[in-house]
Amino acid sequence: MSETDVAKEVARALSTSVNVPDSIRAEVHGHAVVLIGEAEWDYQRAAARRAVQVLPGVLSVDNRVTLTARPSAPDARERIARAIARNALLDSDSIHVAVTGTTVTLTGSVRSWAARRQAAQAAWASPHVTAVDNRLAVSI
Repeated sequence: MSETDVAKEVARALSTSVNVPDSIRAEVHGHAVVLIGEAEWDYQRAAARRAVQVLPGVLSVDNRVTLTARPSAPDARERIARAIARNALLDSDSIHVAVTGTTVTLTGSVRSWAARRQAAQAAWASPHVTAVDNRLAVSI
């Protein structure tokens, strides 16, 4: 498959994916795809990666999509901590949330990889978050 064919397939995949905004584009270099642009939410950035990583001819994906800048919120830490406490999969006493600007850092331990993902999703769900540093340890 030629670079031109890969580029056409990547463009088609991005344009037909409902969760990928028009602001996300791709550069194709050989069989490597570089995603660029800006998205409102992390799930949109992840959707762009998923849309192209499985295409024939794509050997690697470098996701450089950034999130739209958002103002920080003074109560973001409390909101995220409450969201974690509401999640039945998570033991909120063992998860510590720190917020610096619009970056959330999760530390502590959880009982499974699924719980680790759930905690990160709770942090990403905050409209004031542009980055999540998930340092949760999985202790089985």
